[in-house]
Amino acid sequence: MNTTIPARPDRERPTGPLVVTAATDRASSIIGRGRLVGPLPTYGSAEWAALPLNSPQAIAATVVAAECWRAAGTPAMIRRTVELELLANRQLENAERSAAFAELAATVRHLSMVPTQDELAHRRQVAA
Repeated sequence: MNTTIPARPDRERPTGPLVVTAATDRASSIIGRGRLVGPLPTYGSAEWAALPLNSPQAIAATVVAAECWRAAGTPAMIRRTVELELLANRQLENAERSAAFAELAATVRHLSMVPTQDELAHRRQVAA
């Protein structure tokens, strides 16, 4: 027998700052209990898999992973990620421009040492 209560499409899940705060408070509490027992393993690691399912450390490590996932999807984190990617792209473009300018400058320095046609003609006249 299925005892799961189906979601009601006419009711929205509560959202907003109060829900986020409640989730963060609950997560902090669970993570704190896990840390009281000992260090938390990385979710999915061999150390994590070796813990019993009801271990406070295993549960806390799972909550840490869930909180990271939840935080990564917030508009603020998405905006920050995009800003960092744009900044990194600008830095790469600036580095490429700097390298191209350095190459151009080296070529100009080399060409400045090559005598002009007038200098060559003068040298020929002096040598003759």
